[in-house]
Amino acid sequence: MKFGEIQVRMGERMRLLFEILLPYADGLPRDVAIERLVAAMPLSEHEVGSYPTGGMRINALISFASANFVKAGWMEKSHRMWRVTPAGEQAFREFGDPLVFIRTATRIRNSRKRRQAPVPEAGPAPAPPPVIVERLPESRPLSAATARKRAWSEIRAHVARMSPYEVQELVAGLLRALGWCVAWIAPPGKDGGVDIVCFRDPLGATARRLKVQVTTGDRLLPLPALRSFIALLHEDDIGLFVSACGFTRDSEEFARVQARRRVTLLDLEGLVELWGQHYAKLDDAARRRLPLRPVWWLAVGESVRMATTGDMTLG
Repeated sequence: MKFGEIQVRMGERMRLLFEILLPYADGLPRDVAIERLVAAMPLSEHEVGSYPTGGMRINALISFASANFVKAGWMEKSHRMWRVTPAGEQAFREFGDPLVFIRTATRIRNSRKRRQAPVPEAGPAPAPPPVIVERLPESRPLSAATARKRAWSEIRAHVARMSPYEVQELVAGLLRALGWCVAWIAPPGKDGGVDIVCFRDPLGATARRLKVQVTTGDRLLPLPALRSFIALLHEDDIGLFVSACGFTRDSEEFARVQARRRVTLLDLEGLVELWGQHYAKLDDAARRRLPLRPVWWLAVGESVRMATTGDMTLG
């Protein structure tokens, strides 16, 4: 396939990715965005293939192509969340042709790169850079970063397959490991805004009551939903809101400034971190719902924190 044809195809995929991301001002999780992209567009045999080290080739191709859009200022990637910037939204409406769309992003990326590059000393002219075509290595050593991304993808997909009630039971299992006595779990159906109620002792005679709300889905938790939950907290209650997809910035700020009603926000990453820290205290039923095991890596040249904590994978 010629390079121009490859660019047109990747331009089409990037425009479709922007269509998927644009309705979500706070962005979508990377894996959710790519999953929707894959479902919305027929892929070639090459794109649906997998690398020997694991992972679909289309995931790497989209991540590779979207890097130009990030450097052009049209996309942002933060904490595994992808979103379109205002400049990207304007470019999406202005450049309807897929080839023009991707080439304009690449040209902006290149011009910014030239402005940031140091002025070279006088000398012979450098050789022109090679043309990069759509070729990625078929086989490469599995790095810690690659394994960590794959593990998170597996964990997120595993939790996404659970029903809302199963996720409630997952959270309840973690709370028991943390020393809480789970007094009530909402049955399937309407729950009145509270999914779990816990106490520090079996009779609820000491300390405060913990009220928990658990949500799943593919959108960051908006502020109105958090406000509704906090309204259910009395002065002697502690609130815990678990959102598998995370929280909007407004929600995080609102929770932070609460003075009378204490509320803690917990996303999937925070839940899994606590799950790993207290894994030995989980009961067998909880471990079966989310079975994890640490993987240890030789951290030569990497941070000490990675060497001491390891990476959690499904197992």
